[in-house]
Amino acid sequence: MKSKNEKFSRLFVLLFPMFILSACTLTLHEADFEKFLEGFNQKFIPLNDQIQLAEFNAALTGSEEDYQKATELNIELTRLFSNKRDFKKLQKFREQMVVNDPLLKRELVALYNQYLFHQADPTMMAEMVTASKKITQKFSVFRTQLNNKSYSDNQVEELLKNTLSSEKLEHIWKASKQVGPAIAEDMIALVKMRNKAAQSLDFENYFEMRLHLSGQDVSKLENIYEEFNLLTEGIFDDLKEEMDERLSVIYSVPKEQLMPWHYQDRFFQNAPNIYNVDIDTFYRGKDLVAIAENYFAGIGLDMSDIIAHSDLTDKPGKTQTGFSTNIDREGDVRILANIGDDEYSMNTLLYESAFALNLKYIDGSLPYLLREPSHFFTADAVGTLFSQFSSNPDWLKEMVGVSDVEKDKIAMESKKYLLLSKVVFSRWAQVMYHFEKSMYKNPDQDLNKLWWTLVEKYQKLNKPKNWDNPDWATKNHIITMPCSYHNYILGELFAAQLHSYIKNNIAKSDDCAVRCINNPEIGKYLIEKVFKPGKSMNWEELIINATGEDLNPDYFKNTCLNL
Repeated sequence: MKSKNEKFSRLFVLLFPMFILSACTLTLHEADFEKFLEGFNQKFIPLNDQIQLAEFNAALTGSEEDYQKATELNIELTRLFSNKRDFKKLQKFREQMVVNDPLLKRELVALYNQYLFHQADPTMMAEMVTASKKITQKFSVFRTQLNNKSYSDNQVEELLKNTLSSEKLEHIWKASKQVGPAIAEDMIALVKMRNKAAQSLDFENYFEMRLHLSGQDVSKLENIYEEFNLLTEGIFDDLKEEMDERLSVIYSVPKEQLMPWHYQDRFFQNAPNIYNVDIDTFYRGKDLVAIAENYFAGIGLDMSDIIAHSDLTDKPGKTQTGFSTNIDREGDVRILANIGDDEYSMNTLLYESAFALNLKYIDGSLPYLLREPSHFFTADAVGTLFSQFSSNPDWLKEMVGVSDVEKDKIAMESKKYLLLSKVVFSRWAQVMYHFEKSMYKNPDQDLNKLWWTLVEKYQKLNKPKNWDNPDWATKNHIITMPCSYHNYILGELFAAQLHSYIKNNIAKSDDCAVRCINNPEIGKYLIEKVFKPGKSMNWEELIINATGEDLNPDYFKNTCLNL
């Protein structure tokens, strides 16, 4: 006869696997996720606030100390999101579908995607952060050197617009490209690191992973870009012929010999001034910040607090890429830009102001994780919507003080300039989208050749003879905002849709530029339908919430291509 101890031992051996199985399949509840969130936020919120401030300061000063601090804080954030035990918990919350509250669901999606991105090897993730900040700092402090003098990007653009000598233009343009060789090799190494990390998580490459984690479908995006190409290709061909004819006269160069430096922009992403209008003159000596602040106040959007926290003048070492940021998601919203007194500066300021106002007016009662725009491109769309007013004659009359005579004189030319701007940018965006997608697919290919193949195809520019410079590495967004440039076209589409909705339902007039001045209903609509929801809605839900329908490219065609 077996003893009681022997019987207990046998029973324990039989039941122990069942106990283990039960523990592994522990039923979770929504309250468990709320508890997880509470613990996560205690660590994440103060760390994220520190990161936003450190990155703003680094961009402002360009100093080694500030960039090192930003790097260290980002590595600490990487460690937080790399926690594999926490990631497994998030996986179980998703698998068991126990989270039913709509806001908690959105937080779970946001958290899961952040953790998934960081599940690659922690050492590799830290190396990627360090490498990225190193390259960003090099780019930030670079200034074009001409005749032993340093020039900012704004000053280079001014020289390209106002110099008539082809020889001097070539010298300026090529000098602005010398940042490329300084960072190209490091950038390719970083691309390979990013791909390795993405592939360890079963993504084809980093570009595909970034799209997936931002809620975008690779094939759908490809279809949108192909449709956009078909929409703009014929119009661009006609406008390019007109541009070349006029630029040929301006620079006394045969059309077939026009080179990239004749198009008045380092990348030909902005329209050259080929029409009989100089909008810059209307802004000379004006306080552009006051103009922007007054305009937005008139439509019910107060940005006085944003201006107070912002830095809007050029400084040595300061990054030349404008951006808006929400430091603490509690009201400390800032703009970093280098504002002059020309149309380009007004365009930039209107864009960044609208973007910043989106950040400011996100519902403060939302959970911290959801106090961000629904998507980068939805905030970009608002910036795009307002930035186009910088060259609008009616807006110039009301906000800048242009006379009726001057307004009438530039009306038709300004309309043509806006069309040209939209189309020129659309072709440039094709270059960026296809380049980044292809670079991450195969970083070992000849990237210099790839860049110029795309430039020649979509922008129809002549490649300089004997030129083998990494021009792709001179575009800041490839360095500082990887795999995101494609969003600018999505922003253009949504901006056109917003413009149409506001015109028909709020302004109730085809003359939106005038009816969108001193009209608080505009601000009220944007706050309620676009800003406040933040990340409580995904981008598709937000567009329907704001306009009553899905994203529709027809609005861009009807609004922007039929000017």
